[in-house]
Amino acid sequence: MATLFFYLAPAMLGTVLDIDSINQTYSALWGLVGLWLFLRCQGIVRIVSYVICCFLAMFSKENGVLWFAIIPLFAWGFCRLSLRRLYWFVSLALACVAIYGIARLSLPDNPIYANEEYYNLTFAAKFKNIAKFLALTCIPTDYVGIVQRTPFGMVRAVVTFLLAMPFCLSLFVSKYCYWRERAFWTLIVCILIGASIHLATLFTVMHAYASLGLEALLVAFLLNKMILSRRIMSFFILYMVAVFAIATSHWEAARASGFMAQRMGENTLRLLNTPVDSVYSITLEDTVASYSSFIVPPAKAFGWGNAAQHASGYRWPQTWRDTSLQRKDIAAIPRLVKQARREGYRCVLIYDGESISVASR
Repeated sequence: MATLFFYLAPAMLGTVLDIDSINQTYSALWGLVGLWLFLRCQGIVRIVSYVICCFLAMFSKENGVLWFAIIPLFAWGFCRLSLRRLYWFVSLALACVAIYGIARLSLPDNPIYANEEYYNLTFAAKFKNIAKFLALTCIPTDYVGIVQRTPFGMVRAVVTFLLAMPFCLSLFVSKYCYWRERAFWTLIVCILIGASIHLATLFTVMHAYASLGLEALLVAFLLNKMILSRRIMSFFILYMVAVFAIATSHWEAARASGFMAQRMGENTLRLLNTPVDSVYSITLEDTVASYSSFIVPPAKAFGWGNAAQHASGYRWPQTWRDTSLQRKDIAAIPRLVKQARREGYRCVLIYDGESISVASR
């Protein structure tokens, strides 16, 4: 049951269906492997596997550094590690992190583009991160339907929520007696640690994956305490119906976004007709809602020219430059077209949603 919870969660789909999330996947993988080996092994094998797996998790994605704290804390919470040994592993973790930090800071400084959303420290941004975390962790519903805001989508969201909640409530609320156990609160703290970096910076569906494995372990812990009565099994069947519907909706939305990118790339090549070596595109920013890699606006789906280059097998155009404009700045288009011609671009295209027009050639 916990395995199905993991594999059908929107956070899992938002990760494996995203084009830039393989680092998050491997970071969680090595962290969970390290936890498994830590609980199974003893002595020098435990220490070596702990250090190696945590470093691999950190090298995959820097939030993997949190596994240095999660693994020994988890073992202590389940009485697999004494408090004295916990302190020893905390000291080892601090030493490893210090070594990595020194090596990291000794690298040459190379200023690159940084997403400003990561540095948004306003209360509203942090509250939004926490709300996303709680929603994706505790509230199973069809978020695609909510973002689409169509009558059918909203009905789908409400129905999946009502089908899934009886099992969730029976799992977490009706068994509050287990809340007094150290293992329960250890799992809660480990989940919060796993999500902490993203809660402090930028939190999306993909980032919920960092602690999803620990959430599945929490589900398994509570299920193991329950007597699987006919009522619980009925609730679980309803839950499975809901999450299968949610997963299907998310997969279909991601598929539609991918086909839109393919369609825009092919239409661009069809409009150009003959190969050109350089293209300058002006993209009007979309006003439609977006949701991770599931509901993607045309501009982002097109990838600022990458979809067209992919459609040609990366044979042409060799050079593609894009400028995004807000719709209130549409008067700047003639100036940008002249600038592109002066810089030697062979063709200038304007993208308004999926609509494409040639401004200069």
